Amino acid sequence: MNQAHLDTRRVINIKDLLLQLQQGKSEQDVREDFHQHVQDLDTINILLIFHRIKYVYPEVKNKDFEKFFDICHHLYGHTIHDIHVPESDHPNRPIQIFNKENRVFESLLTRLSSLINAMEKDPEHPTDQLQEDMKQLGTLYSHYNRKEKLFFRCHFWT
Repeated sequence: MNQAHLDTRRVINIKDLLLQLQQGKSEQDVREDFHQHVQDLDTINILLIFHRIKYVYPEVKNKDFEKFFDICHHLYGHTIHDIHVPESDHPNRPIQIFNKENRVFESLLTRLSSLINAMEKDPEHPTDQLQEDMKQLGTLYSHYNRKEKLFFRCHFWT
């Protein structure tokens, strides 16, 4: 792997490319710049450059990265799925635990939304399930709050 993510000029060129996409330029408009600055990069280098851009240039948004990858995929066949993550599907890997927790959280929010909609339509709708789900939401909030403080401690020191 080369170290393109350490090349400041390349990072700035790709940042400018992302900002052009943000301003609504089409794939045709940026194709030449893509060929000049992106064609020889592998997916990992692109991600490392994106990581640097994300934290140095806050004006670049996630949707700009998505547009960029859509164009990369169309032009060169690169996708984020090209990166092999060994044993990421093992049930006890942290990413699998996070995904499972997120699915539980999503399911709970969907249930709460349905219950609230039902109660808006029928004010006499029973509230027992809503109260139980709200308690579970409080438990999940506490869990995520603790996890956030554990993983992102530096934000709480200042």
